[in-house]
Amino acid sequence: MQLTQIVKHTLDNVFLLSFACENKMCSYLLINTDHEYSQLLADQANIIKIKPSPDQSYLFFQFDRKSSQHPWSTSKLIMIDLEKWEEIPIEVVNEPLMTLNTFQWPIHEIDWINDSEVTVTIPDIETATTEHLTEWYHSENKAKKTITVIPK
Repeated sequence: MQLTQIVKHTLDNVFLLSFACENKMCSYLLINTDHEYSQLLADQANIIKIKPSPDQSYLFFQFDRKSSQHPWSTSKLIMIDLEKWEEIPIEVVNEPLMTLNTFQWPIHEIDWINDSEVTVTIPDIETATTEHLTEWYHSENKAKKTITVIPK
């Protein structure tokens, strides 16, 4: 079990608790000691990135999960509104049916564009099926595309 302060200088009351770790995968609980808030963010995963928005109004989390079924990791993205202290549903611009809040897509990079938009780099495939991901994984160039994610 490990308790980690997320952003030391601006969010000194926000922590991520990792617990129930097995085979380098843990469960993660977000805790705000000022607002008596806690939320389970992921089970049996690895935390990859925690990125506050430029204006510090959102926190964006990337978790990865490995599977013995295939050689790539899949990711889950979560956006937390720091004023309301709640998870915000996210939407992919121009692809409203794509979901990134489940362990479905391998995610290579996330970065804030502005205070409410995030770019996400994923494999350049139509859908995240095992067949498409296997083809992509074994391809020479492993083409990637960048999409934009916004709060819903």
